[in-house]
Amino acid sequence: MEDKVLKIKNLSVEFSTSGESFKVVNDVNLELEKGEILGLVGESGCGKTTTALSILGLLPKNAKITGGEILFEGKNLLLLSKEELRKIRGKDIGIISQNSMSNLNPIRKIKKQFIESIRTHVDISKKEAHEIACEMLQKVNLSDPERIMNQYSFQLSGGMRQRVMIAMAIALRPKILIADEPTTALDVTVQAQILEEIDKLRKDFGISIIFVSHNLGIISQLADRIGVMYAGEIVEYGFISSVFNNPIHPYTKGLLESVPKIENAKKILKAIRGNPPDLSKKHFGCLFYPRCDYVMDTCRCKKPKLIKIKEDSMGACHLINKNSLGNKIINL
Repeated sequence: MEDKVLKIKNLSVEFSTSGESFKVVNDVNLELEKGEILGLVGESGCGKTTTALSILGLLPKNAKITGGEILFEGKNLLLLSKEELRKIRGKDIGIISQNSMSNLNPIRKIKKQFIESIRTHVDISKKEAHEIACEMLQKVNLSDPERIMNQYSFQLSGGMRQRVMIAMAIALRPKILIADEPTTALDVTVQAQILEEIDKLRKDFGISIIFVSHNLGIISQLADRIGVMYAGEIVEYGFISSVFNNPIHPYTKGLLESVPKIENAKKILKAIRGNPPDLSKKHFGCLFYPRCDYVMDTCRCKKPKLIKIKEDSMGACHLINKNSLGNKIINL
C-alpha cells in the first residue's frame, strides 16, 4: 500500500523581475507520508514558503514553475486546470498562513468567511455549515464558538485568530495541511498551545502536515522528518533525531550551533558568517562555500549532489565521500 500522500519531484521555480528571471527553487525533491509532519527549515528567502505555495498554485504572478512534478494521489497538480486545482485547495489540501490578520477579511464576520469556505466544496445548507464551523472551533479550544462566529477578526487576539485559521483549514478533514510559520508573532505561551493543537489534530484525523519554519526548536518538538533548505535547494534531509544529533551539512551544523541551550547559557553562540547568495547572479560550485568553515577547492568549482547516506537520510556536501563500502560521513 502506498504510504506517500505527496511526492515533489525535481521542482524548480523562477521569479521574474525587471525583465530578468532567476531560480528561487532548484530541483527540490520531497516526500510526505500519511500522518507525518515534515519540517522545512532554513533562513528567510531560502525557498521554504515558495516550495509550499507551489503545491496549491498560490505563487505570486511573477513566479513560474519551470520544471518538476507535484504528485497528489497519483495526479500531477501542475497539470490540473485552475478549476480542478480549486476543488482540491481547501478540501484535500488545507493551508494555514503565517499572518492571520491579513488572511481574514476584517470587514466580514468570521461566520460568513467560515461558512463560505465550507460550502464552496460541500453541497450543504448554511445551518449545517454553521454547525461544522462551531464544532471545529471547539476542536481548537475556542470555548465560545457562537461568540467567535459573530465577531470580526480585529476583535480577536492573535492566538484566537490563528486558531480560527486552523479550524477553517481542517474543517473539511484535508489529507494534507500546509502550515506556513503558523506561530509567527505569537508569544511563547500561545505558540506552545497552537503547536499542541496542530499535533493533536494530526493524531485525531491522521492529517499529514508540512510545517514551514525558521525555528529549529519548534521543528524538533513537532516534526518526524526535516528538510533543510539553503538558497532554494535541499541540502539535508532525514529523520529529526538523525539530523539534529549528527548533521551532515555544514549549514545544518551552523543552524544548530546558533540555537541557545539552557544547559550552556553562558556559551557564546556561533553565527554563520556572511549572507545568503544573490540568486539573481550566476554562481559556480557549492552555493554555501563562501560561508563554510570546511570549504575545499572542490567546493568552489563543483556543485555537490544530494546523495543518500543511509536509509531516509540525504545530504549535499563534498565532505561526504563515496567508497567501496558505501557512503561515509565525514564528522563535522
